[in-house]
Formats: sequence, structure tokens, C-alpha cells
Amino acid sequence: MKTFFDKTIHQSALMSAFLIGVLGCGSVGDSDVGEQADLPPIAVGIAVGLGADNSAREGTEVILTAKDSDGQDTPIFEFNWSASSTNPSDVQLRELTANAVSFTAPKVVTATDYRFDLVVIDADGGQATDSVTITVVPARDLNRFLAFDSLSTTSLDSYQIAALPLANQTVDAANAEFSISVNAVVHYPDRNAICTVDGYDSSGEVCLTYLNNNSRALTQLDQQVVANWRTDDAGNALESRVTLDLPQLIIDQFNQDLLDDNASRDDLLDLWKADDIEIELTFDLTTSLVAELSVLGPNDGSRVNLGDNSAPPITSALAPITVTAEAIRNSGRGRVESKATAEAYYAAIDPTNSADTLNKWLVSAGFAEDNGDGTITVLSNAINGVDSEESEFAHAVYTNNYDLGFGRDMYVRVDEAGNVYSYVVNYPTLEAALKKLNPLATVVMEYSPPAQGSATDEKFVKFYTYIPNEEGDQVRVTDFNFDGRGQKYMPGVCAACHGGEPKAIDVNDPGYVGNINATFLPWDLDSFLYSDTDPAIVNLDEVENDTANLVYNRASQEEQFRKLNQAVYHTYVDSANPRFDNAIDLIGGSDGNPGWYSDATCSEGSNTVACISGAFNGDYVPTAWAAHSDLYSNVVAQHCRMCHVGREGTEDDPNFLQMATPDDLLSAENRPKTIDLVFNRGVMPMARLTMDRFWTGTDDNPNPTDILWTDLGQMSETPTPGAPLPEITSQPIELYAVERSLNEQSYLLTKLGRHIEIDASESLFTESFEWTLLDSTTVPGFESCLNDPQALVASGDRAVLTPTIANADDQFYCVQMTASNDLASVASNILFVSVVDNRQPQILFASDCRDQDLCLSVSELNADPASSILSISAVSDPNTLDFTDPDCELDPNKVCVNVDTFFQIVDQDVADGLDPPSIITFELSSLLTAGTLTPSNFTLQELLLGNVIRYQATIDEVGANALTESLEFDVYDNGVLVSGLSINSAEININPVSDNSPVFGAVDNATVNFGAVFNSSNFDVTDADEDILTLTNVPTSLGDLATSEVSSNADVTTYNYTFTAKTAAEVAGAGSICTSAEVFNGGNTGSFQLLADDGSDSVDVPVTRNVSVTLTPSLSYSDVVGPFANKSASGGTCSSCHVSGPGSPNWASDINGMRQVINLASPTDSTIFNNSSVGHTGGTYTIDFVNNAADRNLLEWIYQCSPQ
Repeated sequence: MKTFFDKTIHQSALMSAFLIGVLGCGSVGDSDVGEQADLPPIAVGIAVGLGADNSAREGTEVILTAKDSDGQDTPIFEFNWSASSTNPSDVQLRELTANAVSFTAPKVVTATDYRFDLVVIDADGGQATDSVTITVVPARDLNRFLAFDSLSTTSLDSYQIAALPLANQTVDAANAEFSISVNAVVHYPDRNAICTVDGYDSSGEVCLTYLNNNSRALTQLDQQVVANWRTDDAGNALESRVTLDLPQLIIDQFNQDLLDDNASRDDLLDLWKADDIEIELTFDLTTSLVAELSVLGPNDGSRVNLGDNSAPPITSALAPITVTAEAIRNSGRGRVESKATAEAYYAAIDPTNSADTLNKWLVSAGFAEDNGDGTITVLSNAINGVDSEESEFAHAVYTNNYDLGFGRDMYVRVDEAGNVYSYVVNYPTLEAALKKLNPLATVVMEYSPPAQGSATDEKFVKFYTYIPNEEGDQVRVTDFNFDGRGQKYMPGVCAACHGGEPKAIDVNDPGYVGNINATFLPWDLDSFLYSDTDPAIVNLDEVENDTANLVYNRASQEEQFRKLNQAVYHTYVDSANPRFDNAIDLIGGSDGNPGWYSDATCSEGSNTVACISGAFNGDYVPTAWAAHSDLYSNVVAQHCRMCHVGREGTEDDPNFLQMATPDDLLSAENRPKTIDLVFNRGVMPMARLTMDRFWTGTDDNPNPTDILWTDLGQMSETPTPGAPLPEITSQPIELYAVERSLNEQSYLLTKLGRHIEIDASESLFTESFEWTLLDSTTVPGFESCLNDPQALVASGDRAVLTPTIANADDQFYCVQMTASNDLASVASNILFVSVVDNRQPQILFASDCRDQDLCLSVSELNADPASSILSISAVSDPNTLDFTDPDCELDPNKVCVNVDTFFQIVDQDVADGLDPPSIITFELSSLLTAGTLTPSNFTLQELLLGNVIRYQATIDEVGANALTESLEFDVYDNGVLVSGLSINSAEININPVSDNSPVFGAVDNATVNFGAVFNSSNFDVTDADEDILTLTNVPTSLGDLATSEVSSNADVTTYNYTFTAKTAAEVAGAGSICTSAEVFNGGNTGSFQLLADDGSDSVDVPVTRNVSVTLTPSLSYSDVVGPFANKSASGGTCSSCHVSGPGSPNWASDINGMRQVINLASPTDSTIFNNSSVGHTGGTYTIDFVNNAADRNLLEWIYQCSPQ
């Protein structure tokens, strides 16, 4: 089996791995047997990997080695290193090997020399001495290396703890402070840990997840912070917060601490188990108040669940509380990376876990063959960088001297589909890489489509990181300590230089495939060290037996590097993204001019879409940089270009620019940003080793910082980061403290007694804070400052200003903080605060008007409700309002008002945004006599929002002249009655209504038979005032013989009436009987009235219209006399007597005679006519008005008073 990795060595520290083979392992020199004179040894001490003139930035781990010492004729048995007694401070040397030591460059204020002496003693007792002088230079950085958020003004690796006091607890001098302590414990799998049940990979052979079986207190991560309670205006404690840094476990240091504490080696934590650790944080609160604690995550301040994640969240509890560092990170909503976000990223790019070990990935990416027994064989073509029919391979070994300083064993393959696969095995040194000893980590990159089943097939760059395990494989991990500054998570640690930005990842989002918009970066051959140029190489013969064929020197690898760059060039051209235009020009040139290489036509069968040819030209300078070629070659090319060439180039910030032209650094817009990032804040360059090289220089390029400083147009001595960068801020708070400006200088405006919180936590390089209220300043308009020393209370990086003096003569509170460290003390910007006392509102009522047409007025109550209603509104414009000038609109200096503007309310505290409009309230205090106000109590806010507040006239007869209603108010400011108002009332005119009467159009008269209905439709009634009409009717003069009704149509301008004549039975039922005195010459005539009322005044008489109606009989005498006369009686028929016989009356000629008969009977029941009742001699007869049709017809005829 071909393997690169020795599984027997546990990597516990980058430093220890670096030393194997690099510094030698003991004695130096050979012994020649013979009669030669005894020669003294030669002592040679050197410092490894430092900058020009042996300079090192403070904090650098410096290695001193005597490996090049020579015993000449006998071996050297002793190597004694010591720090010179003349050094300005003690330096502790740590033994690494028999001939090497290391030390941490101490903190210094200025460049300081430290000397270290070497004494070597050979086997004969001969001695020799040498010394090495190291110049330590100040170096304060923010430790934001390899962080994609490195330029954020607020580190996303910080979080807050909130102390939440119960309500109404007063803070005084005795209890003003509280403290929060943090204790950290790590739970981890040591070397005796077993694999979890489901912790194996798909093969069941490689353990990916271990059970935590050991715990250790991380005292180095313990913290205690003292702060002051925030208070409200009444002095009660409010939620108060402190800011802490997320804990970072540096595994190398953790293991070293275990060994220093005499722990067993079985207690150590192997690097490949880093994903399984859990850091548990316990927070305690010390205070005399009753309060809970809450943890607020980074980025958006989401509160962290303190309970079981499966239960409803618990976000605060009485101290102590416990939460994991991972839970805090996860609350950052994906913006702050964590194990969970890294796992989600891997799940997106590798949903089937087909690449959870390096061996699996090597097989799937075409670099190796699976042997079928859990082992793999790496293809010889991949090792030798030889193309095959389906693959283009490249392989190179080098040291990246301007990045992480690793020895790199780099492999790249371009497959037949144009996908690009690369992996680099990182070693502590180039020699370790050449010997394949002690690999640290392997980083994989792919340019390939997303996983199968994705919605897109667009290729993009993916990242994996693998760590060697004890089984000879490498397992995928979510984080790694790439630069000795702590664990950093995937993929953000790669995005720091390769571009792009990690997403707020949701693995349940089917549209997310893991594309963070990152890119491959090209290989700059001039920034590498090779087997023939790396000074740390001990003995190249141990690497290459045939020293005449040094296959890993630069010359021998030129073609392999060209193929590496060609693969990158392919990804740029293949993506067709304009973002890569500058990178394409860098590699392949433009406009016929070469770059590093020349663009070339790809050979037939090539897997790439774009090819390059020729030897690497590291002297290439883009045309745009010709005037600044020194800056480009010695600064940009060596310290900036490699990351920036792949940046998006879209943001207005030098970090996102591609350094395509000098303007990206030097323009008037970008110059101050460059100075801030590089020389003030020290966050660029973003890789630690590149930063060291930039500030210490190299023998070939000793002063890159001076070059940049000069090209920035600066004439002073080049500054170094580290001086305090103080910054104090106080955020405006709505309705509490608002931002204003004067002479382009901003300040805060607030009210007396309010608390202004001032924050200096964003001050960089600051170790102590001194807060001051200035007596005066030179800022125009802010020269005079208030002297109120008791108003400012400060604690550390926080202060609270509670003003007790209102502004007088344009004076301000002038707050300044002086930030200090061991290098300097620097005064901050000045925070200006203007303070006002509560200001009484000024109210102007619209009691006058510009002319009669524009008065505040309503109409008396009438049919049009809108005319009798006034909607009340207000303006809060502080400019002078004019209610009286009819030409107001012509004067641009006046604010004219509408007729319904009731108030001008000027509360300067409201106008300045210090109080809400709801604080001003109005209560009606006068008794209204002509109308109503709804509601009678209201706020300024209701007025300004246009809520319905209205006056409505209720009087409906004001006479000939307008009536005046006076509205008086009590006005309150925050519950306090405002006194001294010159006017607190407004008058409303109630005007009489001049009304036109309704007019009837043509209306039909009615002629109708008894028992019938007459309809008259769509007659007009109009009103010139467009009042709403009411149409009614007065009953007919015919009494109970008929009824009438009126109705309106949908258009409310046309109407209908219905006249209904009653039937005889209905008339009879009402007791009406037609008598002989009535006229029966063809029918009965009468009338009824229509009344149209426009509602203008209740005393007006409605307009009337008389409608004539005629009732006509429905039956004639001949229709009834016959049937009735033929009725049977006791002596025969009635007709035998009264029609054809002698009986009297003769009905045939005497109509009234028949009526006389009927009149003797009751119309409601049957009546028997007999001799005794009417002197009737013809016997009896029963008239049945109910059941007999002939009798009913007679009855109807009688009661219709029908003529013959």
C-alpha cells in the first residue's frame, strides 16, 4: 500500500513536529582517525525563519539552532544556549533538541535587541562560542488572522452576558457595581476514548466521532468582569451587559499544559478528535440586587437557550447558569461560524458523506485506487505529475513563505469534464514535506458541480480539511488551528483569502448547495522556498540520494507549477465571471502582452478551456502599476496580491478590491482606509506570517512598510500598529437622546436627568480608560463646556452621563476618554451632549380666520351631516402660522393653514424628538351649548395621526346670523397642567342654512275600482340644494275607503305611490254604510297629499302635492238585483213580490228600496227579516253575507254606493 502518513506519531504541537529533522537530533560533526592536531569546534548559531536583520515581531516563537556547528575532528557533545545578562528583560529559553532552543519574543515599546550566546563543547573538551542578536519590534495586532470578518469593527468572536434585575430596585453608591465570573471546563475524548455507536464512517472501519471521557478545567479561559448597573431616570436598575470573547481552545497548548502538570500521555487530546470536544461555561453573578443572567450570542444578540434544546427555550435564570461555547456560537445565526455551521456546509457539498475521509476523497477525485481492503494506492501519474488520457496531473513540493509557512505537498488533477481537484498535505517544514514526516492537515479544494440532485449544475469551489488519525487515514474535521492562533472553522478560514463569505446555512434549504463564492488562487513561484533555497533544510542528501537531480528545486518544478497555474486559469475562464478578469490578465497576460505566462492555444485533447505557455515571469508588473512598480513588486505582489486577486471587487472597501490599479490603495477615497487598516488597526495583511514579513521585511526586501507609507504620500516616520485607537460612542435613542449637528459636528440632545450611556469597548489596543468632562474645546460652536463633575460615572470601557445642568449660553457636556497602553496614551474623539429642561408647549388656537369663507365654521344641523361637522386637526410646525392673512400663500416665510386646522401646538421637546406627541393631552373644560365634541379628551398624537376628533353642531335653528361656540381646554404636559397659556380656547362659527324647497314634477291622479290598486311610478321630486329628501303622504279624504303609500327608487330622485281601494267587505268591516244622502252618479271622488321634506329645518312646512283620486264601482245594479230578487223566501221568491208583484218597494225601479232592506240587516252576520221586525208581510228571509255569493255581491254594491 502506498501511503504518505506515518500512523505511529501523535501530533501534539506544531512546534515539536517542526523540529524533527529540521534542527538536527544531537551531535554534529565527524571524527577523523589519525595523527592530526586537535582542532577546536566551530560554533554557528542561527535564528530560523526571521525577517531582515534577524528581526522578529513581539509574540513570535523564535527558534535558535546550532545545527550548522562543526566539531571538525571530534563530535560536539554539548550545546549551551543562554540569554545574555545585558538583555533589557528576562527571556525564558525552552529546550527543543540537543542543539536548539526557542523563546517567545517579548513585548516591547520600541525596537529592542536581545542577544543569545552559544557555547559548544566537543569530545576533547574544546570550546567555541557564537552569539545571535534578535531585534524584537513592537507588534500589536487584533488577532483576526484568517478570519473572514477581520475588518468588522466588532469582532464576531465576542458575545455578551446580560444581568437582568427584577423591577424597582434602586441603585446607589453602595450597590452600583456588579461582577460576572466565567469558569470554563472542557469535556473531551482522550486517547482511551472509544468510538460512539454511530461514529464510524460508511465502511465501518474509521471512527469519526468519539465519546467524551475526560474533563479539565480551563483556568486560562476563566474571566471576571466588573461593571456598573444601568439605571432609569428614577434610579432603578436596568438590564446591563458585559462583553466577552468566545473561548478558543488551542490544542497544542492544552496538551503541553497537561504534560507540564505531569498528566499521563493517555490524557492528551489528539487533533483529529477536536470536533468532539465541548467547552462548558458557567457564569455567576455577584451583586446585592436580585437579578438573573442571560447569554446573548454574537452578531445579532439572540438570547441563548439555557435549557434543553428540545424544550421551550429558557433565556434567563438566576445565577449560576451554564451554557456551551457551541450554543453561543450557534446563536450567531450562521454569521458566526461553529461546528454546526461547518457540519451544515459539509452536508451541503457532500450530502452522502462520500468524502468523510481523505482516502475516500482521493479515490472519488481520481488520485487513487481502492484496494478493496480498506487501503488505497495513489496513482503514480498523480505523484509524478504525468498526464494520462483522461486526466491532467500536476504535483509540486515547496514552502509557502508568505502565507502559513507550511511545507506543502501539492497535487492537482483536471478531469475530462473540466472539473479541478486539488489537495495539499501541509507539513511543519519543507524538509518534513520532502520526507513525508508528520503531516499536520490536508486541505482539499474542488471546482466541480454540486451534489447530484441539486437544482443547478454550475461548478463552484468547495473546501474540506482532514487531520491524520492513528489508523493511517485522515478524517474530515470542522476546524483546525492553521496559524497557532486557535481553532478556526470551515469554510470561513478558507474564505479569508480564497474569497466569498460563509452563509447563514440552513441544511433544510434545498436550494443551498454550499457555494460561498470562493475561488482557487494562483501559484506565485517567487513567494515560495524550494529544496535549494530553504535555509531550514538540514541535509538534502537525506531527501534526494541523487543530488544532481534535485527534483524539488524550482527549476525542476517549473513545468509542474505551470500546470498548477493552468488548472487555476481554467477555472477562471470556465466560470466566465468578470470578477476574474484581472486574475486572467495576471496569469495569461492581456492585449498580446504576457503576464506570468502567455495565453496559449490548448493542445488537442486538453481537459482545460484555456491554456498558458512559457516560463514563469515573476517580474511582471501590470501596465496600470507602471508608475508605482516598486510598490507593486515589493508590497502588493508579496503581501497583498495573492488574496486580493480573487476578491469580489465590488465593495467600497480596500479589502474587497483586487489591487488592479494603484487607486485601490492610494486614491483620495481609499488612502485613509488603507492607512487605517494597515498602519492603525493592523488587520492587513491577514495571514500571520505575511504580516510578519510585511513589518520585518526580508533580506531581499527590507522595508515594504516604508515603501507603502511613502506612496501613500506620508512624509513622517512609518508608524506601527499598536498605539491605542480610542473610540467612544453613544447611540441615539428614540424619544430619549437624539442626534443633532452644528457646524458639521454631531452631538446628542437630551433632557435633564436622563442617563446617557457611553461605550468605549470598540477602542483598539487599549489597556486602560480614563474618562474626563472637559472645561472647553476648540471645536467651533462647542468652545464652552459645562462643569458638572458629578454627572459622569465611569467604569472601565463604559461611562454614564446623568446631566444635572440644563444648557446655558450654548454650553455642552464635553466627554472625552483617554486610552492607554504601554506604548502610548491617546485622547478619544469628544462626545458633545446638549441638555434641555422640560419645555412648556406653546399652543395657538385658530380663534380667528383670514376671511369669512375660511373661518373655522360649520352649518347648523341640517340634512347634510358633513356640513355640520368639523374634523379637528393640528400642526406641530415650529414656524409661525398665520390664521388671518388672506394672502398667506404669497408669503414664503409663512405657513398657511387649512380651514380645519384647529391648533398650532409647538412642544419643542416633541419637535426635537425627545418626547412622544402622546405626552400632550387636551381635556375639554367648557360646557358646549350648540354642539358636541367627540372625544372630549385627546392627545396631540391622536391629532397628528389624523384620528377622528370632531365637533358636530346639534342646533338646527340659529336664526339669521351665525352663532359662535367657544371651546376651552385644559392642556397637560406629561400629566402636568400647562399654566400661563395666553389663549386656551377656540371659536367655531355655526352658520344658518339658506335652503331651496323641493319641487314636484308631474304626478298622475288616480282612478280605481273598489278592491283594486293604482300605481304611479317614477315621478320626479328635485332639490336644488341636493339635500336628502324624505317623501311622505297624508291619508285620503275618502276616509276608510282607500289607503296610499310612497316609496323612492334607487337613484333617490324619482319616486312612486300606490293607491289601494278597499273591498266592500273591508269597508263593511269598518262599519261604513253608504246612505241615501250620498251622490251615486258614477263614483266617489276624493284626494290625498304627497309631502316632500328636505330636512333643512324642523319648523319648515314640507312642500305638498295633492293627488286626486276617484273610486269607481265594480258592480252595477243589474248585476245584483236579479240574483237577489230570485232568492227563495217563505212565500216564494222575493221578485214575485218586489219586482213583478205588488210588493213595495218595487226593486226594479226603486234602488233605495233595496238599500232599505239591506240597511235593516247587520252587515256582519245573517239577519232574518220577519213581520214583526219591519212590518214585512212576505215572510222571512235569511241574508247570508258570509257564505252566499249573491248576498256578497249585493253587499259590495251597496257599500260602493253604486249608481243604477
